[in-house]
Amino acid sequence: MFRGSGGPESGVHGTKLRMAFRAIMAALLLAIAAGPVLAADGAPMVLRGAVADDDSLAATDAPLSDTPPAAPTVDPSATGSLPEGGSPAGKLATRVSPEGAVESSDPAAGIVSGASIRRVTDPVDPYAPVGIRVGSFIYYPAVTVGAGFTSNAKAIAGSGGAPTMHVSPELLVESDWARHAMTFEFNGDWEKFLNGAAPDNPTAEAKVAGRLDLADRWTVDLSSAYQYSQQSVSDPNFPVGATDNPGVDTFDTAVGINGALGRNEFTFATRAIRTMYDNAEAGNVVIDQQYRNNWLYSERLRYGFELSPGFTPFIEGELFQRAYDDGTDNNGIARSSRGYAVRAGVTFEDAPIWKGEIAIGTRQEKLDDPSLATLRALTVDGSLAWSPTELTTVTTDFSTGFNPSTDPASPGSVVYSGSVDLAYAWRPNLTFNLTGSAEYEHFVGLGETDWTYGLGASATWKLNRQMQLKAGYLHEWVTSDVPGVAYASDAVKLDLRLQR
Repeated sequence: MFRGSGGPESGVHGTKLRMAFRAIMAALLLAIAAGPVLAADGAPMVLRGAVADDDSLAATDAPLSDTPPAAPTVDPSATGSLPEGGSPAGKLATRVSPEGAVESSDPAAGIVSGASIRRVTDPVDPYAPVGIRVGSFIYYPAVTVGAGFTSNAKAIAGSGGAPTMHVSPELLVESDWARHAMTFEFNGDWEKFLNGAAPDNPTAEAKVAGRLDLADRWTVDLSSAYQYSQQSVSDPNFPVGATDNPGVDTFDTAVGINGALGRNEFTFATRAIRTMYDNAEAGNVVIDQQYRNNWLYSERLRYGFELSPGFTPFIEGELFQRAYDDGTDNNGIARSSRGYAVRAGVTFEDAPIWKGEIAIGTRQEKLDDPSLATLRALTVDGSLAWSPTELTTVTTDFSTGFNPSTDPASPGSVVYSGSVDLAYAWRPNLTFNLTGSAEYEHFVGLGETDWTYGLGASATWKLNRQMQLKAGYLHEWVTSDVPGVAYASDAVKLDLRLQR
């Protein structure tokens, strides 16, 4: 017979061959579905599974295990027909997300690349203080001792130079809680002029602050602070004829509620500042300054709307009142006042490149005595931290403020101040800083203005977590419409800081 004829014998053999072929193919399919095969070098490997209906990967490249995998569980509620033969494998394949791009960044080595170019990294600083843990608080004590020289000890025209030394204790206490927070800060400094060219200059500041976490995105912030300083001879309100530098005590308490609803952000804060002046001495004569003691109360309301992540325009209104203990000063002038401020601005953040806030507005303060002019000013306030590179940081601050006066012809002065600091980390433990500052003060009613400038440079060398060395130079000069007020000074310092 010819090949392919359809006799009985050939039909039986053909059926057997077809069944054998189907059995071989079924075995091959089962082997492939089982997954494990041997690589060319004899090592086990896993083939990637079938692609699911939505083209996502159906299985992962997991290594083989001695424990057999659990049988898949069929979801009775699943719809759709099963593949031929009743196997549910095609419909129950495990779905996983596609693998991400390879990340080559190494923050510890200072390498940031690829997707991490704008990622905020927080590497461990090998020179940061470790602190002392006591219960749920961490204490960071420190003290700085230093010596130097200034060419103008009293910061006035005609003053001589003097070698100086100073001691600056510090303490920072931070809570370590899951919710809420509390901090305590103390900073002090005692500067002594070794040749007696000027009186000692002590300063101190202590502040405690707390945060209560309420509902989601709502907090209550509380703070209370105390500050001690001495009046400088260069202060326009320095008591005439005084032979010592009288002290000034300031108490500052504030409570604020911050929250957000969707993209809307809210702040309501109230604040009270108490300022007290010590009496001055002129030989054996006491110069009374109690008439300058006053309270400053303020309430502030702020609303912001987040246009995009990191960009929030806002408007802000503030009412304030200054109340003096005495109805009138030594010249019979009622210096208590009331005022308001309105500002509009924006907060922005694109970490780690920049972060800041800027606001422009107006402020007005009217004294109770009608003989004095009203204080008015265009206000500019804000701060900006900009890091164009990982090694360079530029920090700027600018503000507008009012200073009350004791001059019978002036209600006070308007002060605009600004500063900039350029920090360059030449090494992980060596930083160079260049600083600049400027202050403009206009005395309302007197037609006088003062300009104060400063330029400085410093270097900080972190020896280890407990010790730092810092050397710095500062040049300051003042120009004024008033004869005899202008002066210049140069100062150098070398400091040793010990911290824990």
